[in-house]
Amino acid sequence: MMSRLRLFQAAPAAGFWAVLSAAALLTACWETQVAEPDKGGNSSETVALVGGKVVDANGAGVKGASVALVPDAYNPVAAPGLPAGLLATTDDKGAFTFAKVPKGKYGVEARHPSDGTRLMALGMILQAPKEAIATDTLRKTGRVRVRLPDYLKKPGGYLYIPHTRFAWAVTGTALEHGYLDLDSLPSCNYGALAFTLDTSLAGSDTLGRALDVLPGATLLLGVFAGWSHTASVTINTTPSSADVAANVSGFPLLLRLTATDFDFSQAAVDGADLRFSRKDGMPLAFQIDHWDAAKREAAVWVGMDTVRGNDSAQAFRMHWGKAGAATASNGPAVFGAAGFAAAWHLEEESVGAGNAGVYRNSAGDADHGLDSLATTDRTGVVGNGHYILPGEYIRVPAASASLKPARTITISAWIKPGATDSSGAEIASMGNDYGIRVVPNGEAYMFNYNSPRSDPSNFVLETSGQKLLNDQWHLVSGTLDTTHMEIFVDGVLAASNDSPSGVMKYDGGPDFFIGRHGNNETQWDYSGYIDEVRVLPAIATAAWLKLAYQTQKPGATAVKISR
Repeated sequence: MMSRLRLFQAAPAAGFWAVLSAAALLTACWETQVAEPDKGGNSSETVALVGGKVVDANGAGVKGASVALVPDAYNPVAAPGLPAGLLATTDDKGAFTFAKVPKGKYGVEARHPSDGTRLMALGMILQAPKEAIATDTLRKTGRVRVRLPDYLKKPGGYLYIPHTRFAWAVTGTALEHGYLDLDSLPSCNYGALAFTLDTSLAGSDTLGRALDVLPGATLLLGVFAGWSHTASVTINTTPSSADVAANVSGFPLLLRLTATDFDFSQAAVDGADLRFSRKDGMPLAFQIDHWDAAKREAAVWVGMDTVRGNDSAQAFRMHWGKAGAATASNGPAVFGAAGFAAAWHLEEESVGAGNAGVYRNSAGDADHGLDSLATTDRTGVVGNGHYILPGEYIRVPAASASLKPARTITISAWIKPGATDSSGAEIASMGNDYGIRVVPNGEAYMFNYNSPRSDPSNFVLETSGQKLLNDQWHLVSGTLDTTHMEIFVDGVLAASNDSPSGVMKYDGGPDFFIGRHGNNETQWDYSGYIDEVRVLPAIATAAWLKLAYQTQKPGATAVKISR
């Protein structure tokens, strides 16, 4: 259990760092006396007398309650202490008075003498004769749990709430745990929580805004609380939406942003300030696939540990609006962490053809694709994709071992094919060892091939009744565990059969191809659009593949943003 960080006490004798109970603070301003302005503080003009009364929930006066008026510009980190004229104690009837208070804006704090309850009222303006301070209801205290920013690497500095006397030192214990608890806070809507290294409050960084501390409740404040804007992202897997009954683990969730649900003018021009977090404030890894502020459209992949089946309430937070924030987009943290060997978004483009490493593998630092595309048509299903003309292709030369799993494989791609070549249209393949293609009759086809042709472990599977040449986008996925093969089209199982037992030999060619046969043979050249080519050295479940289709398809509604 982490130790609590001490709360600075500007006036120890007043004992203001417990909280006033469920009572009400009633105050009124009487005769004022105006003096000449001085060179500091709120003003040399004074309110002659400010009075009020502290009562409990039953309306009875509270004797011995400590009351303070805190100037709006008070510095809680430097903690100089309030002058005696701004401190008072209630009498037998719960009444208190302040004489000759400088005119200005104040916060009113009060503490019950024994039951540990508090009151905080901000923004009280003492200015005009007989101007009453609004009645407030006193409640039990609350707590804020703050997850500390990643940039805090060593003890030092302070968290504080502006316009109050609340401040906490950042200790080594807090850094070790990654968070600190701000206990015994009066229930109130605080304007902000800030961090400062300097007792002068110079260069303070806002960690949170509009903190609504409720009686007896804990407010969770994540590392992105200082971002100006936030929204909730909800995933609906019920029958009325994605219709996925089982939980899905290790899932890159696609989030599309449009002008309808996201104000691009509030974010960095390249989305560098975009962030995501769980409900407990922990950051979520993400990758920006596509960002076009001018067109007001973006596509972002968010790494989900688990997406719950048959659930309409699962949600996480999106944050943006932080000047100077460096991008945290990280493909390997999303796709590599989910176990992918490769995930080519095909978002990139280069002038001409023959350039190495153009098409980046978002799952890791290897297996980037060489550009052999002359066409510049970049229509895709997720951000940009590519049109491939017959004879063009993307090649991953000398594919790494991660693209050559021994037994279990899932390979998938979004396609919108045109007419096939004489033998078919190769979508993607590793050598002549495994791959998926479209055959001339519009069916999907998967193969597991170990040379020579007489090898008994060779196996192929073809769908029936599919219409992949209908000028529509389709998600084609194939799974292989060397004893069983399945093909899914648009998230639905389209073909399945047992295959001979064996281990992949990878003797059919060294390169991975997109749009051409894996051994660089030309009779299976692809023609049409292609996007999001992936290889997973594991068997994706039927629920996983269905969720992929339902959340990525054009017009998908399973993922929604709300402010």
